Amino acid sequence: MKMNKKKDKNLDAIIGIDTNLDGDIESKGSVRIDGTVIGNIKVKGHLIMGKEAKVEGDINSGSAKISGKVTGNIVAKDKLEFNPNSTIIGDVTTKNLLIASGAVFDGKCNMFDKNRKKDE
Repeated sequence: MKMNKKKDKNLDAIIGIDTNLDGDIESKGSVRIDGTVIGNIKVKGHLIMGKEAKVEGDINSGSAKISGKVTGNIVAKDKLEFNPNSTIIGDVTTKNLLIASGAVFDGKCNMFDKNRKKDE
């Protein structure tokens, strides 16, 4: 697992590539997942999923960068990125969505901005 030490030093938790977690994760900070999580994830900060990561459950985060596979709904308050080769099966809600070429997204998308007026 190659990690960017500058960015990753601010992580509260890292789920390693050989780790399988059955249960929910809740963090006030940021989390990186490279293994498998079966359960819901609630992260107030940034969620990073490596290309080998798998999540079966709903994700709620401030922002997220997905490189692995998610089976569940995702809510990312500020920004949501699907990197190449990521697979997302579920609905997403976010203010900013970036889908890279090669990513697979099977679901509905709801874009929102709390500061924007509804009739704009």
